[in-house]
Amino acid sequence: MRNDQRYAAINDGRTYPPLTREQAGKVTKALLRHFGSPEDAAMRPTYALRLDQSGRFDEGTRKATRAELAHIWRRYTDRHPSGARRCWVSASPSTGHAKGWGRLIHDVSHMLHEYRHPKERPHGHLHAGIEQAVQAYVEAQGWLQPQPKPVAASVSDRRAARLMRLETRLVRWECKARRAVTAIRKLKRQITATRAHADLTCAV
Repeated sequence: MRNDQRYAAINDGRTYPPLTREQAGKVTKALLRHFGSPEDAAMRPTYALRLDQSGRFDEGTRKATRAELAHIWRRYTDRHPSGARRCWVSASPSTGHAKGWGRLIHDVSHMLHEYRHPKERPHGHLHAGIEQAVQAYVEAQGWLQPQPKPVAASVSDRRAARLMRLETRLVRWECKARRAVTAIRKLKRQITATRAHADLTCAV
């Protein structure tokens, strides 16, 4: 595949940014939703014989379903909760198809290729076009752009946030205390009334 000119626009030595497993799972789901229309997939046999107009038995066909694409995706990811493969993760910038973004794009294109053309070999003549489309979409979405690092909160901001949490907890406990006082007062009245009724009953 490295020397295949069909992949020249993809294997051009570009450097991809780091990628976490959580990000990879979200991106994969978005790609499969975008490219996984049953309208773009080959018809499937129904494996049920029926009579055609000439009276001969004919094997029926049906449209592909998104459930079939989901099955392919789960097979690739071994049903991991993140929905991503370990080889898609890259803690540092990566190149090629060994890991990271390059591997994710390549594997997703194989999922789509298998879904759309189940009878064609994995690197058939239609696969490169799918991978190029996936690559172009990933770039168009801006997913490969450097993400700004989160700004660390200042000491004063952390103290203000802690103060807000403490005040919220205080209000909550004060509400509980008022309810407790009300409940105790009510129970004392009930106890007093019950004792008076019991004394009256004994006196009679």
